[in-house]
Amino acid sequence: VIGSLDVPLNHKGMNQMVGVGMALRKSHIHAVYTSCLKRSHDSGAIIAEVIDSSIPVRTIAELNEADLGEWEGLTYPVIMENHGPQFEQWLNDMLGFKGHGGESIQGVYKRVVPAFEKIVKLNPGENIVIVLHGLVNRLIIAYILQMKTENLFSIEQTRGGTNIIDIYKDGKGVVKALNLMSKQLSEQVCEEEPRYTHLVVGGAKSGKSTYALLHGGKWNGEKIFIATAEAGDDEMDERVTRHQQERGSDWITCEEPLDIAKIISSRSDSNTLILVDCLTMWINNLLMAKENREFVADDWHEDVLRLKHALEKARGPVILVSNEVGQGIVPANAMARKFRDMQGRLNQIMGEVADRVTMLVAGVPVNIK
Repeated sequence: VIGSLDVPLNHKGMNQMVGVGMALRKSHIHAVYTSCLKRSHDSGAIIAEVIDSSIPVRTIAELNEADLGEWEGLTYPVIMENHGPQFEQWLNDMLGFKGHGGESIQGVYKRVVPAFEKIVKLNPGENIVIVLHGLVNRLIIAYILQMKTENLFSIEQTRGGTNIIDIYKDGKGVVKALNLMSKQLSEQVCEEEPRYTHLVVGGAKSGKSTYALLHGGKWNGEKIFIATAEAGDDEMDERVTRHQQERGSDWITCEEPLDIAKIISSRSDSNTLILVDCLTMWINNLLMAKENREFVADDWHEDVLRLKHALEKARGPVILVSNEVGQGIVPANAMARKFRDMQGRLNQIMGEVADRVTMLVAGVPVNIK
């Protein structure tokens, strides 16, 4: 029987935590929480290291496993032989019993639930990992499900298994899965796919914008359209108006010619899909804004890196529309050649970041990645 006894994580447990970390690598984990016990903290540290070494690992003493007093480290046969009367009392009153000199389950519940609620409030809308213990996990699950604690041990908890819990804005939660081992966890995460980056590329009038709108239009939550084009003349003004009409009223339009990374960073969440149309006009706007400076300087890389970072941290799906401009003749002037090269490099970087890449050829989508 092991409760607050501070035993180390064994080799099997280490391997299991590596598997959990691998399964969650694309889940944009914001923080990892553990108890103060070594096996919990070491598990959390392994998971964080596998996902991203910059993820903070925070210890919370209130999440420690129950203190079992003089029963710590003993087997059930030994407890029954040497502490028979106490063991009988425990069987008759599991929730309130603390005759072993340790904590009652009710006492553990009173410290665990407020600690869990505090973690949730500190991380609204974020994906977090909480690495805990058998009894503590059962208490949190019972709290979420509003179960009577008398039925606590009808909840099975497997060593090394992962539970998935969604907490909504009103504070209510849903237990979506229990006891997933690393392979099952990976499949579950891929199946739900709460966030992804989808790069849609193609030539002029290839159907890429129409495809992106149709794909994004299937999203059930909030939909934000980041328009990078600026109406510089009557023809462009007419084009912008036509595109607005094609989108419909269920899209929120944000007109932003330069700082698209800022909108993605501030507006992305698990209930929001963002569509950027298009990266080619964005590159054009940057080039025009900086035409009097040497564009291959750090400001070009800074703009792209800011966008890359925003996509990597996005909590919801993002669709990017971009042109393929490098399949024609070599442009005749230096600025046009610079633009072509910038667009090509940007597409390569976005293709690396993206979970999916689709190319439109004559209106037909071709899956590249």
